[in-house]
Amino acid sequence: NNAVIIAALECAREQERSAELVRGVNLFVPFLYLRGLYPPAEYLLEYAYAAATRTGDAQGTIYTLLHLGNIAQKHGHYTQADAYYQEGLTLARTLEDQVLTSRLLTGLGGVAKERGDYVQAETYYQEGLSLARTLQNNEQISRLLTGMGTVAYEQGNYIQAESYYQEGLSLAQQLKNQEQISTQLKNMGVLARKRGDYTQAESYYQAGLTLARQIGHRDLTSILLMNLGGVAKERGNYIWAEACYQESLLLAQQMGHRERISVLFSNLGVIADAKGDYASAEDY
Repeated sequence: NNAVIIAALECAREQERSAELVRGVNLFVPFLYLRGLYPPAEYLLEYAYAAATRTGDAQGTIYTLLHLGNIAQKHGHYTQADAYYQEGLTLARTLEDQVLTSRLLTGLGGVAKERGDYVQAETYYQEGLSLARTLQNNEQISRLLTGMGTVAYEQGNYIQAESYYQEGLSLAQQLKNQEQISTQLKNMGVLARKRGDYTQAESYYQAGLTLARQIGHRDLTSILLMNLGGVAKERGNYIWAEACYQESLLLAQQMGHRERISVLFSNLGVIADAKGDYASAEDY
């Protein structure tokens, strides 16, 4: 029960049991993050960060900064996310912690990608990937291949993007990591849609959506619904497209994902316009 765990962490904070608080928060936050419960995750992380820095818990501080960066990135607060990741990276390099260094480089690559700085993004991803391969950390390799693939895709290098995505999917399937499998299926769907193969794209998206729903991953569920809506729109099936967009929008609003909310309003405007509902189109 989330409320019970949060209450226990609150008690740890009030009793100044810093080690338990920092460890507990950093173990619990990925669960909240998976379900798009960013507000409780954020305030718990602020408690953990204060406790970790006060007690000189360097590793606890790094994990906390990593999670704070992830949430800031999801909110579209890229300057803040970059600052969290950079602070964490400096500490991780000081500790010579290659695992955390790789994860923070992944975060920094994501921020650079969102800002359209693909050269910088690739630099971060390549360094992170080199470390992950050295550590033989296949889960982290799969995540970094996702980033590398997206950078290649955004630069029009679709063959290279598919190669990265396929390798990432293969690793995720070996690990039975449903989150990464769903992510890579989403990426493969994007490539199929770009080629105009809407049947294949829909197949990838539906398979990814099934997995995302199974693990309760609201962010992936939202983006896969948005992508399915895009395929339906391009096929002229506006009723199905609107249903997908509306469900995706509800999840995005619950998570406070501002960038996706903006895109979905725009997409719903296009649908309303196509249906001749110009007043709703203008509102969207």
